[in-house]
Amino acid sequence: MQVASQRSPDLIQRGKARNLTLTIEASTGTPTITVAGSSFTLYNASNEAVISAAAITASTNTATYALAASTLDGEDYGPGWREEWALVISGETTRFVRPAALVYRELFATLAPADLSALHSDLPQLGTWTIDGEQTTWLTYAWTKLDAAWSRLLRLLWLDDRLPARIQSLSLDDLHEALTLELIYRDLRAQQGDRFDLTLADWTKRLEALKASAILFYDSDDDGEPDLRLNGIGTTPVTLGGGWPGWR
Repeated sequence: MQVASQRSPDLIQRGKARNLTLTIEASTGTPTITVAGSSFTLYNASNEAVISAAAITASTNTATYALAASTLDGEDYGPGWREEWALVISGETTRFVRPAALVYRELFATLAPADLSALHSDLPQLGTWTIDGEQTTWLTYAWTKLDAAWSRLLRLLWLDDRLPARIQSLSLDDLHEALTLELIYRDLRAQQGDRFDLTLADWTKRLEALKASAILFYDSDDDGEPDLRLNGIGTTPVTLGGGWPGWR
């Protein structure tokens, strides 16, 4: 089985040069992508190929297309874009599709491991262990959970009809924190039994409460300035200062 490592839609910033990448994993071991015969195509929201069957580079199982800063000038911001990677692996061509959006600015997470241990001071000890001579450090463990939670949060927003890149990063800080700690304590509970039942229950309740009441400052017209305040995720939105943005 082959899988494409793409846990969330690709948010492509207009006017910025960037390497677009796709990593392929396989149940039979690390696959090798053959550059000859492989290509990259990018479709806009009108299903027009903005980039068509362009050459790629590859490093073992990661394909790369170098996007120039001016390539997407004049294209409209918004979702509905998609990347199509036609990759030759073991002599066969497989097409991998990733949803994407053209955005005004990049979206950055704001949390680091120190922010988590500031709330629970025992986490650096709990998140460090050695099994069969292989050590897992707190920093490795924490960054892995922060990354997993961030990807899940982006998918949650995408599926809830909110283009994540239109939300100011700090608006997502509490949600990212709660989701990360919920993942950590769910994992620790699985490893060490019911010692963490109460803490897990507390963060699960906090996460659900934040989903319902989260205040998100939203840039609906992609001018770099927030013009809407949205309350809640996964519920009927309450908007203050304007109408529901939806997809344009």
